Amino acid sequence: MRATVRDGRAPCREVSPAAWLRRAGPGATALDLPPLTAVSTIEHLRHTRTEALALIGDLEREAAAIAASTAGSPDDEHDAEGSTIGFERARVASLLESARVSLAGVDEALDRARQGNYGRCDQCGDLIGEERLALLLTTTRCVACSSARVTARLPRRPLASPRR
Repeated sequence: MRATVRDGRAPCREVSPAAWLRRAGPGATALDLPPLTAVSTIEHLRHTRTEALALIGDLEREAAAIAASTAGSPDDEHDAEGSTIGFERARVASLLESARVSLAGVDEALDRARQGNYGRCDQCGDLIGEERLALLLTTTRCVACSSARVTARLPRRPLASPRR
């Protein structure tokens, strides 16, 4: 991922974070990097936001259509199509909630990009890998911090008893 970086040498140029660190010299860390504004990533986030809004609109219309179809007979239990209607209502509600959560994540990522924090781990402040950001556009943690968080939530297994 190429990023537009304000590096002090030019007002705004395309520089990869790795190239910037090499030019910064020995001892430079990811914490020394200037804030990144990845133009292609921001465009991708905006596109993802537009798609999420369209999906939410479609699902809201579908939920309204289901509600309208059951307005005459709201008793799903005694309707021949009741279980199907109940399933569809639950399916649409679940998809709608998922789309809203996704939209909230994209909005948070766009806010982080505006503040210059997009692509930085919330926990350690290090850069999140380009591959991870490409796959998980709205992630807020690097692999190490995310792994530590998951590991901390895993139940501890008792040690195996010694064999006799």
